[in-house]
Amino acid sequence: TAATVEDDTARWSPDGSKIAFIRTPPGLPDEQHLYLMDADGSNDRALPMGEGTTYANNLVWSPDGRRIAFQRWGTNGTQPIGVLTLATGEVIDAGPAPGDNGVVFDWSPDGTTILAVPADDPRFIAIDATDAAR
Repeated sequence: TAATVEDDTARWSPDGSKIAFIRTPPGLPDEQHLYLMDADGSNDRALPMGEGTTYANNLVWSPDGRRIAFQRWGTNGTQPIGVLTLATGEVIDAGPAPGDNGVVFDWSPDGTTILAVPADDPRFIAIDATDAAR
């Protein structure tokens, strides 16, 4: 029998040309990976999530559509918010690890800051998205 693929959490790019989404890959039922496809559903492909990352969710496009921020977990637990630069495939850590219960976050309108609220420590954290500083 074929392995099941489950898709979740899809988001349009700001210009509407792409869709980023989360997928449980075939044969990896305990993992969720970051994917991208063209708006017509073609050309779907896995995206880098950073070393040691096995689970991603809560993806948010930057206002200019060049980056995607996402929550991630790895083999060693919760990791900082990941920020993927699509042109290079580079993933940087943004801010502190948010804790086991996740984080709610969004980009500032100019794309320079990520505002995050960790569920384990509900306070506002402004993260410089250009160099991942707190």
